[in-house]
Amino acid sequence: MTRPEISAKYAVADGSEESVIEAIGGLSLLGGDLTLAASHFHRSALGSDERAFTQAETYGRAPWTAVTSYGQPGSYFRPGTGGFAPDPDCDDPAFAEAYRNSPTDSFCRLDYSDFFDLVPEETRTQLFADYRRPLAGAELWLQGAWSSTETVARQSPSLPILAQSLTVPASHPDNPFGEAVLFRGRLLGAEAGASVADFVYETWRVAGGLSGDFSTGWTWDVSATASRQHVAYDKPDAIGSALQNALNGLGGPGCDPTTGTPGAGACRYFNPFGSAYLGTGTANDADLVDSLIGSVGLRGAAGLITLDASTGGQALAWAGGSIDVALGAQYRRSTFRHDWSDRVNAGDLLTAGYSPDFDGDQEALAAFAEARVHLGDRIEAQLAARHESYDGDDGKLSPKVAVRWDANDALALRASWSQGFRAPSVYALTGAQASQPSVFDRGAFVFVNTLTSGDPDLKPEESESLTLGALWRPLPGLELGLDAWRFDYTNLVVKESAQAIIDQAAADDAAGLTGTPAQARVTRSGAGALTFVQLYFTNASSIETQGLDLSARYSRDLLGGVARASATWTHVDRYDIRLTPGAAATSGLGSTNLNTLGRSLPQDRGEFALSWADAANSLTALVHYTSGYKNDRSGVTDPDIASQTTMDLLYTLAVGADLDLSLGVVT
Repeated sequence: MTRPEISAKYAVADGSEESVIEAIGGLSLLGGDLTLAASHFHRSALGSDERAFTQAETYGRAPWTAVTSYGQPGSYFRPGTGGFAPDPDCDDPAFAEAYRNSPTDSFCRLDYSDFFDLVPEETRTQLFADYRRPLAGAELWLQGAWSSTETVARQSPSLPILAQSLTVPASHPDNPFGEAVLFRGRLLGAEAGASVADFVYETWRVAGGLSGDFSTGWTWDVSATASRQHVAYDKPDAIGSALQNALNGLGGPGCDPTTGTPGAGACRYFNPFGSAYLGTGTANDADLVDSLIGSVGLRGAAGLITLDASTGGQALAWAGGSIDVALGAQYRRSTFRHDWSDRVNAGDLLTAGYSPDFDGDQEALAAFAEARVHLGDRIEAQLAARHESYDGDDGKLSPKVAVRWDANDALALRASWSQGFRAPSVYALTGAQASQPSVFDRGAFVFVNTLTSGDPDLKPEESESLTLGALWRPLPGLELGLDAWRFDYTNLVVKESAQAIIDQAAADDAAGLTGTPAQARVTRSGAGALTFVQLYFTNASSIETQGLDLSARYSRDLLGGVARASATWTHVDRYDIRLTPGAAATSGLGSTNLNTLGRSLPQDRGEFALSWADAANSLTALVHYTSGYKNDRSGVTDPDIASQTTMDLLYTLAVGADLDLSLGVVT
């Protein structure tokens, strides 16, 4: 057994302080060996404001840096002029992080690069126990583990109000525009300091099993595992109804919006303009601001229980060959639950959007058989099959065949064919996911609230794959590989595209149709503004893709060490997507596929590596290449995404048996 050990570490790494306490020990107990381990880790935050390369000002506040047109002071849409106007105090030096791109810029922007962490504050505690002992000719093992992780992450003082239009009435005492205007911005500005989001994950796992040998030489194994993770997620967000009431003069913790009088008694106005901070307008006291902020308050859990049994051994043997067989069965039950705050359930938090609570579970039964066939020293084949059923359905058989032939010492040929089957997850069947994507609508990019709901009628995903390859060693130390592959996917479970639904609804409107499925899923305000899109997890009809993988590796002794060179290249020559059965195939090759349900897919990707190492030194250079592709997002004027080449350099010095020093550069 290991002797008890305790260690403590303290480090300052790149400005982030870390402390680690670890303990491990073991003892003999009840005829077996018990191992216990514990660790506690704490890391302080490393703020982005401590590194110049993260700051937008370093790059002239370029649009690709941490800047936004949703600021505080904000911007206002004026119906009288038909355009936006910045807060009159946007350029006041008191607002250090507020700016405009030019004197004619219509938006008061915010540089929020100070308000996030490169490394968030984290506290992690872990406990682990492992017990093993012989038992009646078998081996018994038991394991238990528990961990808790809390992360505190900084974010901007308040989140941008993206998908809802709030009105500042003309009667607002601080409104400088003389008309009702729409507010574009956020509740609080940089002067309020960063807000924080708190994540707490608690996980436990218990497992145990027995394993042994039959008298025939076959092995057997039975095991069970149960695990569960709980999550608590709290992030502040502006309350939409409360903020609109406060803009109307009916804000504050003591105001009843149904009976109060704007700006009288306990009812107060929230002043969204820069004058609130400068003292030239109505000030917003802390009680009023606090009454406008809620929390997402997510409480969730995910659980998994598995029971496994397997056996394996040699079934047949003859001169020059043998067949090894493995058989097994599994029971699996998974659960998933999300419980949001009442504000999120009602869709009243401006950034979190609308999301209902949900919970679901799924049971699966599976059995498998696998045979490995050795035909002499040069041919090896694999035959396998797995039958799996979910929640009592008939299930499906997934077969696999693979073979490798070493034609000679320098050349090996390989091939495989398989079919796959996977049921939709609990989340895709019963879950719900809120988001606020940017979409193109009626000539402009806007943010919109969406809800992607699970569909209990989803079909299982199915796949078929075929690969053919060769491995050639023409010279000592040199290895060349070529693999051709093809994958056909049917009924892939995907999340619908909000842009596709919006575009279809617009096409239906243009055709004079009413009550179409797409139109029913798009909600607009009385003024025609896009407010909500209902989405679903759905089955894409099919995706067919094929391509080539090439590889080369070479190594040799050099200068007292070993030098290595390698290259890998993937070329995709087909990626056809069919959204519905019988529909024409759409090529998603070389596209971001934002409108096709596929994934972003450049046609070529490669990596090249050079390295040299001896007993104490190691030097590695990596070059990564991704070919250019197209952005198919609606409304984009320049769809070309340029190719990208990056390079990594890493040098490592082995100072001692337990200490390495590394220096890396990424370009």
